[in-house]
Amino acid sequence: MNYFITGASGFIGKRLVRKLLERDGSVVYFLVRALEADAVAQLREYWGADESRAIPVVGDLTQPLLGVSAADKKKLGKKITHFFHLAAIYDLKADAESQQRANVDGTRNTVQFAEAIGTKHFHLFSSIASAGLFEGLFREDMFEEAENLDHPYFATKHESEPASDSMRTMTTLPGPAAFTCATSTSSWRSDSSACRTRRSRSATCAGMPAMTMRARSRGDSTGCTRSSGFHAAGAMLARSAPPPAG
Repeated sequence: MNYFITGASGFIGKRLVRKLLERDGSVVYFLVRALEADAVAQLREYWGADESRAIPVVGDLTQPLLGVSAADKKKLGKKITHFFHLAAIYDLKADAESQQRANVDGTRNTVQFAEAIGTKHFHLFSSIASAGLFEGLFREDMFEEAENLDHPYFATKHESEPASDSMRTMTTLPGPAAFTCATSTSSWRSDSSACRTRRSRSATCAGMPAMTMRARSRGDSTGCTRSSGFHAAGAMLARSAPPPAG
């Protein structure tokens, strides 16, 4: 099965790719900027994969159609079953313009590209930040209830979610919540994880690999998995499931 991922060099992305590559016959295409080309060898070493299974695609999140060449778009046409979009700015101190360009415009550019190459299933990694400073339980079926979105990080994460509405295929929005790091042990803790599905017959997080370590999980009513505890991979706690037919 063929996968495409943005943000493959990030904390979550690196671990997601490694899990995907554990699947027999899997091939992962991943977006890299031209100036990051030197890092590809290190990523492949981390993933334990060679150039036939971990394939870089040069582009730029801020460009229309991700700035991917016509030759690469043709090569990827109708080939990608699952497209994972993780690339974003997660720095709360970043200026508003940079966050808008990466988090909102970048998501739109990614959706445009995913549609152009005929992606079957699109997965937008969201964040609890899309709820702003909402107090209380923010359920998977809530969106407009978000409050206090004045900070550009909250605002752009919130605005990025509807950017996938134009997708004419199944779209899931897995969203890790808050992460804290225990510096003494270098372990990471996620308070919760949720997954929402749009335009789908089923609300299972199909195609998602389990990435939980030392965590207690419980299924929720949508068929996704919420977890709490320490996670080596940092996020994406939906149970692995066979990809939907078609």
